Amino acid sequence: MFVIVLDTNQLQPHLSLTSPTVAILRAIAQQSGERLAVPQIVADEFIAHFQHHVEELLSGIRRNVNKLRDLDRTSNLTLMPDFRST
Repeated sequence: MFVIVLDTNQLQPHLSLTSPTVAILRAIAQQSGERLAVPQIVADEFIAHFQHHVEELLSGIRRNVNKLRDLDRTSNLTLMPDFRST
């Protein structure tokens, strides 16, 4: 039995385990009876990139909220609490 080992290249472009590339590899593994494997270092890199992506999205949201506040100083908009602190 062989093992299909996923590398960062298959996971990073979409930051998803359901990308077309992974779906094709999953189908190949299922058809051939092989297993898929993700090395720990690849999993760690994937998680780090995903966290960085989420932080960039949150930063963009905060910037946009601040822009809205600048437009209307009387706004009652509030930022969501930092989810990492809970």
